[in-house]
Amino acid sequence: MTDNNFKNMNFTDNPVFTRVMSMNDNDLHLINELLPELNIKEHASIKDITSESLQDRDSSYSCLVKSDDGDVYQVIMQMTDGNNIGKKVRGLRSYADLQLFERFISIDDLPKTIIVLLTTDDPYQQTLYKRKLQLMEDDDKSLTLGDGIELVVLSSNGKTGTPSNQIRDIVNLMNGSENVEDTFSKGILRDLHSVKGE
Repeated sequence: MTDNNFKNMNFTDNPVFTRVMSMNDNDLHLINELLPELNIKEHASIKDITSESLQDRDSSYSCLVKSDDGDVYQVIMQMTDGNNIGKKVRGLRSYADLQLFERFISIDDLPKTIIVLLTTDDPYQQTLYKRKLQLMEDDDKSLTLGDGIELVVLSSNGKTGTPSNQIRDIVNLMNGSENVEDTFSKGILRDLHSVKGE
């Protein structure tokens, strides 16, 4: 895909979004805003696998990151509509594992995986900005599958919740507004214009 294709695209188009995420540690900042409890500090590698080697920039953004306590996470982010969220997660989970298995990572060495779906829809009809989900037992919510995969859904159509100023700015960008105030968000906006050749 050539740079000329980006001029008529928006922040919510994956070829643009993924390139913006790859610039100036934007991915690290966004992950920390969505999951501050992880305290992500830097990009990471597993054996010879780096974030750059995982890229498929026309469909989703992948990276390896490390938390303050040394845990490594594989993060896959994708802009999407609100349809068939479950099936999309299934596909991204398979894709995440395949990326590592193709590089001869064993099951024991698989990192935890975080799938981040950003959507302008409200797929759960609950008007929340952010949902964080994992597989758990129906009756006893303390029992989880422990597959090492978490799903975060950020809806720019949300009305409730307490998003940070940075997340509100990201929501504005997703909704086509350039009304951003935070330094991090202004950097993303500059990078967005750069990717679009503006």
